[in-house]
Amino acid sequence: MRKIYKSFPILSLVLIIASNFSLHAQNFKLYDINKLTNSYPYNYQYTTNSQFAILNGVMYFAANDGIHGNELFRSDGTLGGTYLVKDVVPGIASSSISDIKVSGNRLYFFAADSTQRQKLWTSDGTAAGTVILQLNNFSHLYQYGEELSASVGTTEYFFVEYPDINGEQFELWKTDDTGIAGDYVATVNGFPNEILGVNGRVFFTFYELSTFAPSDVFVSDGTPGGTYDLKDLDGNPATGGTAGHLTELNNQLYFSGNDGIANKLWVSDGTIGGTHIVNNTNNISLDPSVPFGLSPFGIFNNMLYFPGGYIDNSTGTSTGLELCTFNTTDPAANVTFIKDIIPGNNGSVPQNYCAVNGTMFFTTQTSFRGAQLWKSDGTASGTVLVKDIDPGEINRFDDLVNANGQLLFAYSNQSLGTELWKSNGTAAGTVLVKDIFPGPRSSDVYYLTNFNNHTFFAAGNSLGTELWSTDGTASGTSLFKDINTAGSDGSDPRGFASVGNQTIFAAFNGAGNFLYSHNAKSGVTRLADSTGTVSYQVGSRPYFSTFQNDAYFISYTNKLWHTDGTKTGTYPLSLPAFAPVDSGAITAIIATQKLLYVFVYQYYTNTNELWRTDGTPQGTYMLPNDVTGFVDPAAVIYKNELYYAGVGNAGSELWKTDGTVAGTKVVTTIGSFNYGAIGPLYKYKDKLVFRAYSANSNTPTLWISDGTATGTYQIADLYLISNFAEVNGKLFFFGYDNSTSQYGNEVYISDGTAQGTILLKDINPGQMSSLFYNAFVVSGKQLGYFTADDGIHGNELWKTDGTPAGTVIVTDLTPGSSSTPINTAVNIHDHLYFTVGGSSLWQTDGTDVNTLPVQDAALAGVTQMTNLTAIGEYLYLSGFAPATSQELYVGKVNPTNSSLQFATMRKPAAEEATSLQLKLSPDPVRDILHVKVNGLASDKPALIMLITSSGTTLKTWSKVSAVNVLPLDVSSLAAGVYVVKVITGGKMLHQQFIKM
Repeated sequence: MRKIYKSFPILSLVLIIASNFSLHAQNFKLYDINKLTNSYPYNYQYTTNSQFAILNGVMYFAANDGIHGNELFRSDGTLGGTYLVKDVVPGIASSSISDIKVSGNRLYFFAADSTQRQKLWTSDGTAAGTVILQLNNFSHLYQYGEELSASVGTTEYFFVEYPDINGEQFELWKTDDTGIAGDYVATVNGFPNEILGVNGRVFFTFYELSTFAPSDVFVSDGTPGGTYDLKDLDGNPATGGTAGHLTELNNQLYFSGNDGIANKLWVSDGTIGGTHIVNNTNNISLDPSVPFGLSPFGIFNNMLYFPGGYIDNSTGTSTGLELCTFNTTDPAANVTFIKDIIPGNNGSVPQNYCAVNGTMFFTTQTSFRGAQLWKSDGTASGTVLVKDIDPGEINRFDDLVNANGQLLFAYSNQSLGTELWKSNGTAAGTVLVKDIFPGPRSSDVYYLTNFNNHTFFAAGNSLGTELWSTDGTASGTSLFKDINTAGSDGSDPRGFASVGNQTIFAAFNGAGNFLYSHNAKSGVTRLADSTGTVSYQVGSRPYFSTFQNDAYFISYTNKLWHTDGTKTGTYPLSLPAFAPVDSGAITAIIATQKLLYVFVYQYYTNTNELWRTDGTPQGTYMLPNDVTGFVDPAAVIYKNELYYAGVGNAGSELWKTDGTVAGTKVVTTIGSFNYGAIGPLYKYKDKLVFRAYSANSNTPTLWISDGTATGTYQIADLYLISNFAEVNGKLFFFGYDNSTSQYGNEVYISDGTAQGTILLKDINPGQMSSLFYNAFVVSGKQLGYFTADDGIHGNELWKTDGTPAGTVIVTDLTPGSSSTPINTAVNIHDHLYFTVGGSSLWQTDGTDVNTLPVQDAALAGVTQMTNLTAIGEYLYLSGFAPATSQELYVGKVNPTNSSLQFATMRKPAAEEATSLQLKLSPDPVRDILHVKVNGLASDKPALIMLITSSGTTLKTWSKVSAVNVLPLDVSSLAAGVYVVKVITGGKMLHQQFIKM
């Protein structure tokens, strides 16, 4: 029978007595790269309202004081009146508060609970009055979440999401008369997208469940019968109207919607007859690329400002996206094209609107001019450039705000970083207010909020990111309160890669994501470019592509850099950025001996580009490609050519290139249009093996290729579930046999032929599956490791030598049918290292007795272990501790006669093994459990650990003698069955007991 997976109480325990650990030899070392104590005051919102919430003269925001995690704070503008409102998720854990907004006389915000689903909370500004919103008559048995809310008077509307047998379901709810509970309104047939309250009604849009297409606008008066599709915008009942950017002005709803031809400006009074396209004789279209939830509209004097454009019928050319307006109070008004700021089809893309003293300020953004500050009075002649602060530079404007009659904004450039600026509408009056973090390091000014004649905002300097205030002058700009003085921020180290004798990685040091290196001699150092200054930041994934002693990475400006792990060897290539940061992203870099291949995804065209470069401008050009959509190219070098995957006009395609235009071609078309239909590509026995979706197939099967169309074919009708690993010359992986229902998801092995691709072992016999969650496959020299469930022991660690007899469970870490949450795993010297529950590091040589936790003082109390990476003889991981947050831990693994220096693993002596006994009394127990281990030699070192069923260490003891009895207080445990587990002298015992 398939066992039911369930949650266990946090105090479920396992007691481990471990001997013969050489604790001094591992020497795991903590590198606290980011020592800044940041509180990160914020109010992240799905909409563009990036400001703190203000209720009854008090400002509310989320912040981290280093003790309670990210929680709800308040400020009345005084130091004494700035404090924590409530620790929603008690302790250091964060509630991840977002969307703090005001509705009537209450606050509403979202916070994640222990299931990581968002729940809606409400507050009157006091700790006692901050409570989770209850759902009246909510009858679903599944764990639910909530998202997106909007106010209509004193009523808050929101969406409830929950899974059932038909998938995710969504419902519209509203608060009742109390404001602290909710009532059902109607079921929504899609994923909620936007919601806005206007004139007593709530309007919303969503993505259709079946097609994921954007919907029309729906309206609700708060009753099931009064909730309906407002209008079929494009006249086709089978398609949605791509409605979005809901905006309220003068009790009317304005939005963009597709009429079947292009996105136009629409208006609605909440009735079907009152919903129509506004006067638009010039046929001006709105920008369809602005993401939903980010408004393209600015409002001033009953005028809507927005980017729009049209096709010139006389020339057939497009104006691009330029400044347009619409007068909402004039019935005869027409959508007006104000000014062609950048002639041609490039467009200036106006954004960031802010009205100050009768003037509408906005910014423009182009790839060749950078961002500029403009202003407009609604006429062509009155639409003028205020200042181009850094002509031609990559720069950015954020958070334009009217601060008591002057414009304040955050501006970012290369010389100062992101800092606080102001403008009075003239070039001379557009100046830096203060360089809060001096030099090119950014203070990252954000959440500018005008409150009590001052502007409050988040900013960082050498103290960390804290709450600041300004009156618009340098002397009046200062740290308002240092909220976090308890714990430093984390650097989140990641992307570990080997270059020469160095390990390089990216880490956040408080100023940005920079490049670091580690070696045995110098430890961890930050790399600078050849000038000795740091003028770059490492971009997001992909972090590094390595070849021999060289590595390449993309900076945050999408420029290509080289490093050999030294400061002098770290420099940018003399090439332009591969894409503007606001319109493109680098998805992969592949380094070879002579060429670099760079994959670029263009947001606006939804296409991929493949570039090749030899490091020179003349040797850098784009190769032909028809790959559309955001696709992982799964690229690999094979037979001195680059092979990669994509989706083109004919379906999923396997491509190859030798770096020339003529040599870039499709190997074969598989036929399916599924995104990510091919991959990963794995080199095996001079062939490529991969999983691919065949034509009209919903499951990926096993394929092989020799680089030709005829040599690319399916070798097994197996639904591939895991990646590949190699053991003793054969591939092993998890799969499901589509041709029979005899087995579930099980482990298979292949020699690259159809007849040699067979079930390795039916671990969970019959139709039940052995593959469940947290599955991985990792290979050493002779053994492969993976997690599996045989239906008896739960999900545990297994090994294979490539034979059925040699495919066995390594150990049952959590005795009985309960599962052990094994996470990432790596191999060094044919020993496996893996994390359990992200909270403890373990090691094994593939035997039960030598599967032991790694004991090291530096890892005591460390949780959230991620990015476990093995490079040479070093283990790298990112781990969390309250004082340092998420930081780098590095440990050396030294082989000594196939054992490990830091934890000597040996077979027990026969007399020890036979004499060792575990005794527990009384059983059942109410308060004190007496634990005694007979046969334990008093002179042997031992470690006792009290851990949860998920592997979290609760308490440790350094030694227990052969005669002493360990009294264990279990009075606080909930009633149930628990386990005491003993490891000593290489022997492992366990025994259950009952807590009354």
